[in-house]
This record gives sequence, structure tokens and C-alpha cells, in this order.
Amino acid sequence: VTWPGARLRKKDEGMPNLTNNNIRGVLYVTFDVEFPRTELTEEQKKLVSDLLKQSDVKPKAYNGLQGY
Repeated sequence: VTWPGARLRKKDEGMPNLTNNNIRGVLYVTFDVEFPRTELTEEQKKLVSDLLKQSDVKPKAYNGLQGY
């Protein structure tokens, strides 16, 4: 879970260097997150919870400044 406007910096995953294709730049990802305007119903909360439980991806804590 993240917040609107959060930025992720990925070193060496950006555009390739013009003179050396083996060197890649920094990729910045800015998250555009929309939160529900109203409170979720109990059924909606359960659906979100079930969906998140299906993921086999282990989340990492990201502070937005120093990396993971």
C-alpha cells in the first residue's frame, strides 16, 4: 500500500545511455493512487482482503527516500 504522489527510484533500470547501451539511467515511478470517497462495506472489505491474500508477492516497506 502506498500514498498518492509516492515516488520509487530504481537505479540502473531507466533509459540506456546514448554512447554505451550497457549503462542504464535511473527510473522514477510516481504512483497515482485513488482512494474510495466513501467507507467500504463489509463485503467490499472482505473482497479486498481475500484478493490481497492471493498474492504470493512479499511486500517490502518503502519509505520513499532511502529505498527498501
